[in-house]
Amino acid sequence: MRRIRNAAIAAVVTAAAGLIAVPAAQARVGAGWVGNGETNNPHAVWCVQNMLDGLGYNAGATDSLWGPNTRAAVLRFQTAYRSVLGTPDAIVGPSTGDELLDVWAATGHSNGWGGYCGYWLPTTHN
Repeated sequence: MRRIRNAAIAAVVTAAAGLIAVPAAQARVGAGWVGNGETNNPHAVWCVQNMLDGLGYNAGATDSLWGPNTRAAVLRFQTAYRSVLGTPDAIVGPSTGDELLDVWAATGHSNGWGGYCGYWLPTTHN
């Protein structure tokens, strides 16, 4: 069990250090949605948590696990951008993914559209 845990930790550290090749850094239309009842790929959940925390929406622990704090942060983000996103639903689908990536980039952050999170978040265009 310890070996599995250590291997998992090593994989996360290696990926964070950029030593593992992530597929072509571009947004992709087919990325799974994030939210209650969705696929919740841990990479996408991590991106949602990291980006929302960085933007001041307090998604709680950046642990790659969908939970009530992340859901509440998504609702707060969607409410703040209601004029673009419509009625908040706490689901990160293509429209919310686009807006999150746009706001992230507009506030001077990297690793969005052309990076790791741009690959994992659902979006409406490549």
